[in-house]
This record gives sequence, C-alpha cells and structure tokens, in this order.
Amino acid sequence: VRDIAALIDHLGLGKGEYDLGGFSLGARTAVHGCTTGVFAPRRLVIAGMGVSGLADWKRRAGFFTRVIDEFDTITRDDPAWLSRQFLKSQGVDRTAARLLLGAFEDLDLATLANITCPALVISGNRDEDNGSAQELAALLADATYAEIPGGHLDSATKPELGEGIVRFLTA
Repeated sequence: VRDIAALIDHLGLGKGEYDLGGFSLGARTAVHGCTTGVFAPRRLVIAGMGVSGLADWKRRAGFFTRVIDEFDTITRDDPAWLSRQFLKSQGVDRTAARLLLGAFEDLDLATLANITCPALVISGNRDEDNGSAQELAALLADATYAEIPGGHLDSATKPELGEGIVRFLTA
C-alpha cells in the first residue's frame, strides 16, 4: 500500500485523478488502500477476488505458507500443486512471499462502505480461490460484477479480462 501511495504522490495525482486495479493479491492491496482512505481512485478494478479472500485472509495465507514451506515435497496429486507450479514458473522469491503473506490482516467487511467510487469486480466463472466475487460486488456501494471464462490462474490470461477492464474504465 505504501509503495502505491508513494507512486501516486510522486505522479502528483489527487483524489479521483487516477484509476486503480489489481488481480488477486493486487486486488486485495487496492481494496485495503481504498477502505483505509490511502487511495482515492476515480474507478477501482477488483479482479480475481471475493469476500473470503478479504475477510478470511489468514486461511488463504495459511494455504500459501504451506505451499512455500513444503515447496520441494508437494506432489502432483496435492491440491497445492498448481499453486506450487505457479510460484515456480514466476520465479517468486519464497522468502519475500512468506513475509508478504503476513503483512495483511482479515478485512472487516463493514469497511467496504468506505469505497464509494465505481468499482468493477471481475472474476473467472470457475474461480473460487478467494470466495464469491459476486457477493463482494453486492457489498460495494457502486459496483458492477462481470464474469469471464476460467479459474483463478487461467482467467488472468484470457482476453475477456482485459476487454472487461477496458470497457469499464472507458464507459
């Protein structure tokens, strides 16, 4: 959150003078910054994120901590295999990732009321990694929900994600 706030400040952007968005952990970061008043975007894109990814973060972080801790012993039949492969393919620094996982707390869903800008909540139709994106959209004052093809990891590679974001930001 501090790094993004520093960039916004460096660029001299004021309240409502920029759009902000993120996918998965990036979406979580954007939501946290908006609920605390650190960010004040014109429009907000929340991709690959649902209610439990915000309110039940400790459970989600526990899953990834296990992936990091057991990285070399996770087998193909383990539900953590795809996450392990993703971390490996992206060259993720596991020490840094482990520290990042502990940097967030569960979000009090009542603080979502602090997000008053138009928001797009967009998620894959098979993405259940962070809970219900549709439920998250319903909790926001001015949100649009959009569903695209895919699960959590592969929906980020679909052209429909970019197309949906562009439609929202240019409407």
